[in-house]
Amino acid sequence: MPGKILGIDISKSYISAVQVISGLKGYQVVSCFSEPVSDNNPSIALEKLAGHFDLKGGRSLLSIPPSGISFRNIETPFKDAKKIRQTLPFEIESHVPFSVEGMIIDYTHSDAENPSALLTAAVGKPAVSGYIDLLQKAGLDPDIIDVRPVPVVTWLLDQEKSPL
Repeated sequence: MPGKILGIDISKSYISAVQVISGLKGYQVVSCFSEPVSDNNPSIALEKLAGHFDLKGGRSLLSIPPSGISFRNIETPFKDAKKIRQTLPFEIESHVPFSVEGMIIDYTHSDAENPSALLTAAVGKPAVSGYIDLLQKAGLDPDIIDVRPVPVVTWLLDQEKSPL
């Protein structure tokens, strides 16, 4: 489906953005910019990015740093996605050193031959809310939130001659 896609990467030092147009013939990078975060105020950097190109319209993806995210490999007794989602907080509770209340927990299957083997990620809701609030003040509501290195690694693994 053709459209505009905005990718935003937020770190303590920089906010970077890339704008891509998707069409029937593939993707084309339209623009990319990076602004330093000064005085520990990412809002100023985001305002400067908005001056380079239109941040609104189309889909937006947010990439956050992995530093506040806890990753765990676990196995569940279930293979059904609905049951996994229902029981995941209980399953992960014994694997993390903090309460799962107030956490956002997600997973991906880590073994194609064993659908009950999962790689889980847990992050505090306040951490994610801070990023979302920052973007919403700029008029953005991200469609997808991912962890900084994940898109690059996924892309590399999908290449025919993967260096990994």
